[in-house]
Order: sequence, then C-alpha cells, then structure tokens
Amino acid sequence: MRPLQIRGKIAVLVALTGMLLFGCTHPKMASELIGVYEAHYDQADERLSLKSDGTFSQEVTLKPNGKVVGGAGTWKYDTVSGDITFTPGFVCALDGFGKLDPQGVRPTGDLVIKPVTSQFGQLRISLYEGIFYRKVAP
Repeated sequence: MRPLQIRGKIAVLVALTGMLLFGCTHPKMASELIGVYEAHYDQADERLSLKSDGTFSQEVTLKPNGKVVGGAGTWKYDTVSGDITFTPGFVCALDGFGKLDPQGVRPTGDLVIKPVTSQFGQLRISLYEGIFYRKVAP
C-alpha cells in the first residue's frame, strides 16, 4: 500500500472513532430536554415544547391544507434507554408508510415512545424514519 492510501484510511478510522466516542449519545438528565423543538418535513411543520413540570404542548401544521392540530399531555425521560415517553395526547401525523394518516391527524390516547440523541451537542428527538425534532430554544 502506498503512503497516501494508508493516510486516507487512518483519517477515516479516526473520524469514525470520533463519531462513536463523541458524536452520538443521549442526554444524561431529563432537565437537558426542557425547551422548544421543531421538525419540518414534506407533509407538515411541527413545534414541540417540553416544560419543566413534565408537561408538553405540540402544534402540527399540515402543509396540504394549513390545518393546525394541537396536542398536549405529559412527558417522561428514561436516562438509561435514552427514550422519551409521551402520554396521552401526542400528535402522530404520519402513518407507517410516511403518508398523512388516512384516519385523520389527531392526538393519540396512547403511550408514544421516541429515542432522544445528542449529536455533536444538538439535541434531537426521533419523530419518524429520518425525521427529527431539533431543539431550537431552551
């Protein structure tokens, strides 16, 4: 192997190691999650507020018709798993196929569990496959 090839492979290895060690973790305390989050995707714009008293409020604006659907309830963070749980009243706009829910977009009465990660210092709550809430304000 030539020296240039070796250096290139070492650089990739160092970058991957850094991402594993420092790039993607989950918050250690629930208090780190308190704040305002936004998600923007093809079907809707969403805003989620996590409050220090363990409640949340959510606003989903559907892009096809401008309809706004609100949700509210309580949230709890599991520091071991890195999952956040919403009960009841969380709005899930999309079905399992990435389309607006044909039964109507409305708050659920169910338990909703989403993973939380901190990627390079940016808090993200996974919403759907490849769609995340990103923290925009404390």
